[in-house]
Amino acid sequence: MSSNSPRVKKPHYVPQSYLMEFSNDGRLHVFDKSLRREFASHVRDICSERSFYDLEGMEELTGTEQQLESFFQGFEDAGVKVIRDTVGSIRDGAFTTLPQSDRIDLALFLAVQHLRTKRTREIAGSLLESISKDAFLNHMRRTRPDFPIEDSWLSVDADERARFAAHFYLVTNEDVRIAVSGLLHNRCW
Repeated sequence: MSSNSPRVKKPHYVPQSYLMEFSNDGRLHVFDKSLRREFASHVRDICSERSFYDLEGMEELTGTEQQLESFFQGFEDAGVKVIRDTVGSIRDGAFTTLPQSDRIDLALFLAVQHLRTKRTREIAGSLLESISKDAFLNHMRRTRPDFPIEDSWLSVDADERARFAAHFYLVTNEDVRIAVSGLLHNRCW
């Protein structure tokens, strides 16, 4: 995101450019699981949440305005290009196979899509809580073996900042991204 770009207020965890490929005039049919109802909605209003990738103080730490939005852009551009080119060649009857470079771009795009979701933030938060609890219990058992402590006595709850930080780590960690994209890339295309 360039310094001239307007601030994204309601970021999408599924890019609008991707959603547009499956829409009719920018509209998709959506099923809301919590309300158990189906409705049509414009792509700008789905798979998004106000300030989802913003955390107070993050810009001061990173020195970059809306760093995750900027981070995603390259993956989105490459992935959407592969999707558009592939869909276009299928429609033209010219598709044969997906080239290796396109498979890599698509696998990375899909890995980032998987990692940037609300569900992954929940998983990252739960993982942080579990690791914190285990680390504390191990520390207590190592430093105070005489102190009787049970797993059930301790509950660790990560606040929203901690969940954001764990999610940010997963999304931006190259090793995690490569591992997830590698799982996708090694599938039958």
